[in-house]
Amino acid sequence: MRLTFHTQARIRVPARLVLAGGRGAVDLAVRYGVLERPGQGPVLIDAGWPERGPGEGVALRLYRRVLRPRIDPAKSVEAVLAGRSPAALLLTHLHADHLGPARQLRGVAIHAPAAALERARRHPLRALRHGVMAELLPERVSDLSGEAPLPFGLGLGKDVLGDGSVFSVPLPGHADGHMGLLFPAFDRPVLYAADVQWVWPAIAEARAPRGPARAVYADEGAAMESLARVRAFAEAGGHVVLCHDPDPVPDFFT
Repeated sequence: MRLTFHTQARIRVPARLVLAGGRGAVDLAVRYGVLERPGQGPVLIDAGWPERGPGEGVALRLYRRVLRPRIDPAKSVEAVLAGRSPAALLLTHLHADHLGPARQLRGVAIHAPAAALERARRHPLRALRHGVMAELLPERVSDLSGEAPLPFGLGLGKDVLGDGSVFSVPLPGHADGHMGLLFPAFDRPVLYAADVQWVWPAIAEARAPRGPARAVYADEGAAMESLARVRAFAEAGGHVVLCHDPDPVPDFFT
């Protein structure tokens, strides 16, 4: 089994927006993962920045204009999969920079926080204020929520693919229904904690950003609790991967 992460884009922001006491600027990553299992098709772990397309709405155009992502075409989902069709897509949450081509994937099983998707459809304007854009949402998903006890005090999750390779992990706070994904089979278990924070020092050094960044949280109190659980996982020997941390991520093999 192999798990790799690919940085599709970079976004330059003032460091103080993502790290308390940060100085200068930081080039945040926009990454997604690919899980490969023997004899199975590849599984996408999030899907990166959405490509431009016909009918793109005003909100998404503004989103691009404000954040100004520097996209690497060689790291697009299509380029990395090199003609292979994904067996499944696992979406940790519904923010635009994680959905990529989700809406265009036909015949692909999509797993996501189903209750959050339903709320976004019922209340599109409220969802838009939190970075969820209706035009990017998949039509139907299998729910990531579950009742299987997880190790390391991570709560209750789901054996997503039914083979023990990846479990959903509730990490609420950053976005409605925000999830992580636990890969327990590697020498050091890997937790893709998605957007529980933007950069690792915010977790390791308890330097979660203040000010404008707090407006992004769907639930700030829950976000701080999730941060503490991720830190405890790392202190117990686990490997944490964040979507936006600028440092490179190694490949994982069994």
